[in-house]
Amino acid sequence: MARRDLYGGALSMAAELTLDWLDASDVRPVPDHQEVWTEPAGRADRALLIELNEALPSELTVAVREHFDELYRVDGCASASVLSVEQLQPAQLSLSESERQLGHHPAVALAGTHSRADGTCVLVSLVLVRLQAQSTDLLIVIYRPIPEARLPPSSTDIVADAALAASVRNTLLVQDWGLFQTA
Repeated sequence: MARRDLYGGALSMAAELTLDWLDASDVRPVPDHQEVWTEPAGRADRALLIELNEALPSELTVAVREHFDELYRVDGCASASVLSVEQLQPAQLSLSESERQLGHHPAVALAGTHSRADGTCVLVSLVLVRLQAQSTDLLIVIYRPIPEARLPPSSTDIVADAALAASVRNTLLVQDWGLFQTA
């Protein structure tokens, strides 16, 4: 798998994305704190979002729900439902082996759904990696539209999206920790 640069090369990933996934910034503006990739039309039509946010003061399993709720509010959804929350092994994001041994970052996963006012439903797979020393919550979010006829989301879809989020988390490397410096 080829590495893909994120945030101007400050981060990179080698997630299991086929080469035809599109960098959304090539076709529309994307906020500086986000990286967005979209699956080609005609497949599952998923989107992958990597987002850097100021760390919430909450404990990790509470914070992941707060981030999920914030995504729900920003997307203007009519309702949301949490399907599962799972504590993960700490993430290792450092580029060098010496930093990797020191850089264990707590992580948690959440699967849920957002129902939009127009009746569409979106499966949301969210991984939160807490970068404590940088006061940053790194979010990995997979969005998958679910046709009304296929509700509730299938366990196959849930597992596939969790695997993609895990692939992103497990292949993220920090090339430049200066990305997280605040003024």
